[in-house]
Amino acid sequence: MRIPPDFFKGKKILITGHTGFKGSWLAFTLKFFGGQIYGFSLSYPTSHSHSFFALNVNNFIQNIESQIGDVRTTDFETLIREVDPDFIFHLAAQAIVYKSYQEPKNTITTNTLGVLNLLEILRVSGSKATVVIVTSDKCYKNFDKEVSYVETDELGGDDPYSASKAAAELIFKSYIQSFPTLCASGGIATARAGNVFGGGDWSENRLIPDCVREILSGNQIKLRMPNATRPWSFVNDIISGYIMLAVALSEKPHAFCGSWNFASGDNLTVMQIAKFFTTEMGGAGVSLAEILEKPHESTLLQINPNKANLELGWRCRYSILESLSITASWYKLQSEGGDILEFSNKLVRDFYK
Repeated sequence: MRIPPDFFKGKKILITGHTGFKGSWLAFTLKFFGGQIYGFSLSYPTSHSHSFFALNVNNFIQNIESQIGDVRTTDFETLIREVDPDFIFHLAAQAIVYKSYQEPKNTITTNTLGVLNLLEILRVSGSKATVVIVTSDKCYKNFDKEVSYVETDELGGDDPYSASKAAAELIFKSYIQSFPTLCASGGIATARAGNVFGGGDWSENRLIPDCVREILSGNQIKLRMPNATRPWSFVNDIISGYIMLAVALSEKPHAFCGSWNFASGDNLTVMQIAKFFTTEMGGAGVSLAEILEKPHESTLLQINPNKANLELGWRCRYSILESLSITASWYKLQSEGGDILEFSNKLVRDFYK
């Protein structure tokens, strides 16, 4: 998995959602490659165990005074014009399915208007930036069948979060078809991935963070949907996909403009993931939660990464079980007060050597 070592050296890179789990790992990795990192996010994480703080992201952000803001506002446009970035990675979103039932309007406006605002800024300004917009595997119309969705499959969404991501993809498609100059200079693409795990994620209603909280509290892990399958993927693998896509776009904008799936392809159930992870962390075990009422959530979801495999040369470096083992070691070391920054630095160095 080779990325030219000096490709991002000295380049100005704007990451929206840089205070989030994936955003902070992306910032950390691009800093490793010598990039000048700018950020724009709605707020800071509430937990100081979060990857944003664990990876010291705040220590290398270039625009320390202007990194907090809303992608739905003119502050976003002001920052892009001031920075004039070489690369933009748009990750800012309301990213939790369950939360979208509690905050449907906020979810839909953030996940659609943020993308629309970015595309309109790019269109009007004539920016030459290479742009990767991160959406989700849940943008597909899910028939709950044993199929792996490809980039040309129908879009849809039966919950506010999924609908917002499908809408963002449709907005993207309409812009690149209506305004072809967007793909002519730096290139622009969307990246679809889902159920990404790794060290430093403390979100609620996500499997691995929920497991960690219960394990550290000495409790059994209670699962809502033990037989559900998802496109589980390690954060470092997915981040490498985003970066490889940006490199390819920058070099051949027209050829790589479009939408891309990134996933491991491993078909493991929630129960299998939870049992293995709990064993790795030395937890108290796994049981089934009694859920009297819950919002709709699909049981089966898989996406096909063959396009990225064949055209980008992207592959997951680690198996899911290896990735879960690394993730368990990350959380254990952090809980024991170990040098989590050095552990993370070594993880990135080893990943790209």
